[in-house]
Amino acid sequence: MMEADAMEPVAGREITGACSPVSWVANPAETAAMLDAFFEEEDEDVIAFARGICAGCDVRQQCLDVALSRNERFGIWGGLTPDERKVLRRARKTNYDPEQEGPDE
Repeated sequence: MMEADAMEPVAGREITGACSPVSWVANPAETAAMLDAFFEEEDEDVIAFARGICAGCDVRQQCLDVALSRNERFGIWGGLTPDERKVLRRARKTNYDPEQEGPDE
């Protein structure tokens, strides 16, 4: 997991080594609103915003691994929604690759 200092907001600077494209702000309300985006369940624009943060994150795979190991049922983790993680868990259990679909029999 990430060290606590790696995730502390730094006014006007990007966090490197964690979610680098995100410029964290000193205003706690704005920071909280950004973090809330990872737990949005309905607003597709907000979910896309959270995915955008994940897309440039240095620890995206580790984040996803943590979510899968904990069976996280809420939030965007490693760029995936709960439903997407559920499909991935099932695929890993059965060695099924959803991207290698063959023709219907």
